Amino acid sequence: MVVFILYVYASDGRIVRRISETRVKMKRLSLEEINWYASTGEGIGKAIGCTVNGIAGYFIKSISGSDSNIMGMPKCKIFCILCGFGLKLKLML
Repeated sequence: MVVFILYVYASDGRIVRRISETRVKMKRLSLEEINWYASTGEGIGKAIGCTVNGIAGYFIKSISGSDSNIMGMPKCKIFCILCGFGLKLKLML
């Protein structure tokens, strides 16, 4: 499970706290698969020890929640909070 907690402290004293929870379900791995994946080095330095869009993606059965939460921050949740504080963004294409 990956949990992201965001606190926003506004200049008017408001405090907003949001939690984004994501569950990653992987197939049951054999010892051989675990050793092979560890030998790739892909999971080193990663928060959950693997990269869902890399080699480990072949072992993932399902993701429940925000996939961007796994790869960094839950972008939609952050965007919605900031817009709630009146932030106006110009999207550049």
